[in-house]
Amino acid sequence: MAWETEGVQASPGAGVVLADTGRLPGGHYTVALLVWTDAGTDIVLQLRNEANSVNRLSQVVGVRATHLWLPIEYQIAMQTNERLRLVMRAALVGEIQASLFWSP
Repeated sequence: MAWETEGVQASPGAGVVLADTGRLPGGHYTVALLVWTDAGTDIVLQLRNEANSVNRLSQVVGVRATHLWLPIEYQIAMQTNERLRLVMRAALVGEIQASLFWSP
């Protein structure tokens, strides 16, 4: 299973990318995300188009508890060169780390 994270981010602003798979071959993927934060926040799981210019789909994920590890697994069908990202929905005063794991 591949893994991507931007590491621990201190007080990231809205729109800051926490993890990005880069372009992936088309197919069906099992995707898991793992999030740690020392303050409650919302992040967004985004399925980006092949040009990485717009979201094809997105889902807000609430992280409400302090020091919470939140394992979530999804099945996602992707077209050639699409990518997945985890992005901050709003600014956070605190630290956060989010990881994406995926396999075909």
